[in-house]
This record gives sequence, structure tokens and C-alpha cells, in this order.
Amino acid sequence: MKKLITVLTIAASVVGVSAAPAAASANAPACPATGDYVVKLTHRQLLGWNDTENRLGPFPVEIPAGTYQLTLASYDDHSVKPGQGHTQPAEVWSLSFEGASSTRIASSAITPDLPADQDLAVFALGTIELGADAVQVVAEHGFFDAYNPNSVVPLCAALTAVAPATLGTTASLPAPVPPPAPSAASATIAAEPAPVSGSATASDPTAVADPAPAAGVPAAAVKGISVSVQPQLTELPNTGVHSTVALVACAALALGLGLLRMAPVAHTEMGA
Repeated sequence: MKKLITVLTIAASVVGVSAAPAAASANAPACPATGDYVVKLTHRQLLGWNDTENRLGPFPVEIPAGTYQLTLASYDDHSVKPGQGHTQPAEVWSLSFEGASSTRIASSAITPDLPADQDLAVFALGTIELGADAVQVVAEHGFFDAYNPNSVVPLCAALTAVAPATLGTTASLPAPVPPPAPSAASATIAAEPAPVSGSATASDPTAVADPAPAAGVPAAAVKGISVSVQPQLTELPNTGVHSTVALVACAALALGLGLLRMAPVAHTEMGA
């Protein structure tokens, strides 16, 4: 019976030790990180060896959605406990951001191990994108080991907003470059010099003047291209001239026929 009581007492003591929360670090300094949003988390230690102490929070925040440069600060009093940093090589942690209804919207990268010869270290972890407003954060140990606590204090976090790239803007076009001035080698058409006052301009003897266009005949559109124009026959008005011309023609015809008839007779008389 005494043995049973002894066993139960030992078991209770072990359970009590396991369930006890990790102690706060009394020597923890103020947060060394700076930014647009500085979140002071806790002086308690995260432990990587049980399910109750490897997560701390949530801690309330008010961080709007956006892109941020994230910095996390780790602490452990190595100077008070020499050699602890060497026996605990995974003093690492990460930070998760939660929105309404405890919905996780983003998680940071895991910090590097806190060096054995340092009590405090600040780690820049690059950018983090918050797709919604964050209302609380949770610190989580980054390495689980059933035999080694790898204790580390998630001291604080700092976020600095990253200016978003300007969208929808149109780059201004460069001013047009004027064309270069023509060089001396480029072909130019020089105007003919004006004749000197008082001097006569000799005409080209070989030049042939273009005949003046006939009245009513359109000039050719382009010089050097011949254009044939059919003259229009204008009908003379029906006047007495037609009758006179006809009488003269008949008289001439009759005279011609008379001469032809007389020519054989004269030839006969001359032969007699």
C-alpha cells in the first residue's frame, strides 16, 4: 500500500511539472525592433517539447491589410545559463496573423536559431502579405523535440509598410526628335537665278515654240503627251448659199459636157 502511494505521489509530481507553464524571463529587455507597427508579445518562453507551451497567444493587434517588411526579436538569458545555447540548437519561432473569427491570413518564416553567445537577436524575415486586416497574432515554436525544450522568448515583432507599385499609370512619351538638317551631300533642287536687271535673255535657237491651241480644243493635261482632238463638223445653216453653189456646179458640169461633145467634130474638120 505504501508503495502504491509512493508511485502515485511521484506520478502526480511529474504531471504537475509537465503542466506548469514556462516561466517568464525576468531579465527580458524592451523591444529593440522599430517599424510602422510594433507588437510587444510576451516575456514568456516558447518550449518545443510539449503541446501546451509551443504556442503563445493570441495577442491583439490592429494591422490593416497590405504588404510589410517583417522583423522578429528573439531572447533567452544565455548569459545567466552558460552553455544552454549549445545544448539547445533550435531556439526558433514564427508569427501567425489572424483575422476575424480567428481565421489565419498569413504566417511568417521561421527565425534562425538564437546564437549561443547572444541573449538577444533581431531577425529581418523579408516581406509578408496580409490579405485582410489582422486583429490578433500567435507566436509558435518552429521546432518540436520531445526531449529538448529549445526555450526561446518571442519578444516582439515590427512591421513596416511597403509602398505598393503604382498601377494604371501611363509613362510619358519622350518628346519627338526633330529630323536632322540636310547635309551638303544630300540632293537639293536649286532655284534658277533671276535674270540680271537690264540684260536680255538669249533665246534658245533650237527651241520650238508650242503651237497655240485651236479655239475650243482643250490643252493637253501633261506636256509631252499628244492628245488627238476630233474637230466637230458644224452644219451650215440652210440659207440661199446652198442654192447658189448648186447652180454654179450644174453650169460647170454642163459646160464640161459641151466641150467634150465638140472635141470630135473639131478633130474631123481639121482632118478634112
